[in-house]
Amino acid sequence: MQCVVREVAEFPESHLTQRQDDLIYDFGMHSGSDTEFYLAKGFRVVAIEANPQIAERNATRFAEEINDGRLVLLNLGVAEENGLLLFHVSLVNSEQSSFDKDMALRLGPVESCEIKTVNPAHIWPSFGVPYYAKIDIEGFDGAVIDSIGDLVEKPTYVSFESRFDDWPDRVATLSRAGYSSFKVVDQMKVSGSSALEPAREGKTVKYTFLGPSSGPFGEETPGKWVSKKSIQREIDNLRAQNPENTGWIDIHAKIGMYTRNKSRLRGLLP
Repeated sequence: MQCVVREVAEFPESHLTQRQDDLIYDFGMHSGSDTEFYLAKGFRVVAIEANPQIAERNATRFAEEINDGRLVLLNLGVAEENGLLLFHVSLVNSEQSSFDKDMALRLGPVESCEIKTVNPAHIWPSFGVPYYAKIDIEGFDGAVIDSIGDLVEKPTYVSFESRFDDWPDRVATLSRAGYSSFKVVDQMKVSGSSALEPAREGKTVKYTFLGPSSGPFGEETPGKWVSKKSIQREIDNLRAQNPENTGWIDIHAKIGMYTRNKSRLRGLLP
């Protein structure tokens, strides 16, 4: 397979429906810090990045992992339909780049270019259903979340970036798909924190999260799992504890019913 996949026609001719517990999807690769962490913990990764310059930079950075088959890098946008969309690259902070021009313009000027897009429904069967799907694609998270409900087997864990007030529809969609346990994570506290030792997910690694990062996942996320009806209370508590956070959180979801005090250690250790 090529280092960077830019066409749906380049996808493998597969029809994979079973969850693969050694696989993670990184929707919104950006700097590659999350992908780096997932690879270090022994997972295979499918990373999706719309920005062509960032995709090329990450293809060079992760050339060994791509050549070894541990990483697939898709330089495609995610949308409800396959086709072309205008992508707006923020000249102030590339992390704010988006197909949503208003969102990309929040910090200053943008440069725009056409990017090929793919519906997530074409990605899952080609590369497999992951154990965990991290979703952070600036305004188009809903396209991925909507597609999860159609999967025969679903990711055990899903996370998406959110503001304080725009999560209910996405949580409702995940709830209908069978996700009943949730965590609210303060993203301002991720940078500078360290990976859990010993690990509860994948291999134990010494790793410090730096800069923009989604941080831990699955059973390594901080805090307790709560029901859908308790999410707003968790957000209110977070805001009271950290008034400097004006609206930057991740919401993590776990499939099935939550069992108190249950932890999982994935079978990836030597």
